Order: sequence, then structure tokens, then C-alpha cells
Amino acid sequence: MSDLNIPSESLSPARARRLPLNRLNLALAVVLVIQTALAVVVYWPRTTSGGGEALLPDVTAEEVTSLRIADAEGNEVVLERGEEGWTLAGTDGYPANEEKINTSLDKLLALNGDRLVTQTAASHKQLQVAEDDFVRRITLNAGGDEYTLYLGSSAGAGATHLRLAGNDATYLTSEV
Repeated sequence: MSDLNIPSESLSPARARRLPLNRLNLALAVVLVIQTALAVVVYWPRTTSGGGEALLPDVTAEEVTSLRIADAEGNEVVLERGEEGWTLAGTDGYPANEEKINTSLDKLLALNGDRLVTQTAASHKQLQVAEDDFVRRITLNAGGDEYTLYLGSSAGAGATHLRLAGNDATYLTSEV
């Protein structure tokens, strides 16, 4: 340090804290604060209202005759409603827990579009609600019609992305 003719005491932390900011440092500090505020505004996660309408408004739990749950690896469970209640398909009538199935059906049929995340098909892969990239695919057969729901990535705090097949709108739900 003696080669630069800078006194060693001028570099001490105590002395540096007492030095006032010069104009360049002050300008840089202001620019940093503005950039930080702008980044928070631009990248802060937000959802818009989707209207709150039920995704499956015309379906009742009593109409559902089968429930198919699949994951992206090809694993699948099929439950069927028979005369004696819910059974696991392909097992010669092995009974399924009817109470859990009815609770799950009530939750699925109560899902609504009140937390719209996106309306673009380009976002489906990223949110894992695409037809070929999903976390869970749930297919309900009710009244002769088939309805497919795609459950996707988790958005944190128990929230999951959700999309009804045939629609580009993707929602956020904490009900499943």
C-alpha cells in the first residue's frame, strides 16, 4: 500500500463508514433501487379472476359411473360404480372405499375457475397440464359423456394447476 501513497488508516472499515457518498455512488444506488422495484412489479406472481364458474357444472356425483386416474408414467387406476357400490376395475368386483371416492368426487365436481392462471395453450407444458405432459389425468364418465381433468405442477402452499380437456384456460386450486 505504501507504493500507492494511500495511508493505511484511510482503508479501515470504521473510516469507510464515515465517508460520504460521492455523486456516482449515489446515482448508482438510486438506479439499483429503481431496478429492484421494477423487478418486483414485473415478476411478482399474480392470478386473475376466472369468474368462479364450476368446471363441470352439469355433472353430479350420482351420474358418475367410472373414474380413471392416471399419471405420466402410464400407471392407472380405474374405479367403477356397480350395483353394489364402487369397485376396482378388472378385479372381479374388489370393493373400493366408497366414502373416499365420494369425498374425492365431491371435491372434483366443486372445482371452479375462480383463480385463472393462463388462457394460452403454450403454457400447458410448463404448468404440466398438457395432454402429453401432466402430473395426473382424471377422467370421469357421467351420463354417457367423458370429462378429463389435468392436474399439473404445484404452485406452492398446497395449490395445484388444473385444466379441463378441450379448454386452454388453466386454473389454480387448493381443493385437490
